[in-house]
Amino acid sequence: MKIFIVTGNNDKYSEISSILSEYNIEYEQFSLDVNEEGVSLEEIARLKAREAYKSIKKPLIVDDTGIFFTSCHNFPGHKAKRVFQELGFDGIMKALKGKSREAAFRTVICYNDGSEMKLFQGEMKGSILENPGPDARKDLPYERIFVPEGKEEPVSCMSAEEKNKISHRAMAARKFARWFSSKMK
Repeated sequence: MKIFIVTGNNDKYSEISSILSEYNIEYEQFSLDVNEEGVSLEEIARLKAREAYKSIKKPLIVDDTGIFFTSCHNFPGHKAKRVFQELGFDGIMKALKGKSREAAFRTVICYNDGSEMKLFQGEMKGSILENPGPDARKDLPYERIFVPEGKEEPVSCMSAEEKNKISHRAMAARKFARWFSSKMK
């Protein structure tokens, strides 16, 4: 059975599809603008999965990802994309000035086949740099300022293979892939 990865973000698609390939899961990208309103990653992922299923009526996954700054009461959280668009790196750095730089990336992947909906989560802990690193994946700007625990460079400096060993999205995608593979047996 083919899974549709619903995202217009080619960097997200590349990361998720490489994990699904590890499990020999057939996939295809489907770009669709879906509503991202909600109060948590879980709620947004469910809403996106419902809306996407109404459009394509095929088994699919969507993802919603946020970055959570511990010292800022988990701001920007699920609003990471909008916050970055409004504040940019300068505004984010101002919000963190003089505070702990501890943070975590979290991803929720939601599977929907029209009769079953299931969530899979992943988290990558780390810290925020004082200044952005190099721009590797333009659709994922927070990777330029996030250094995973145990690493010395931001995610943007990692190869796709290295990132896929530890990232929040890869963790969630692997959980989904293991579950889906066992379901298809």
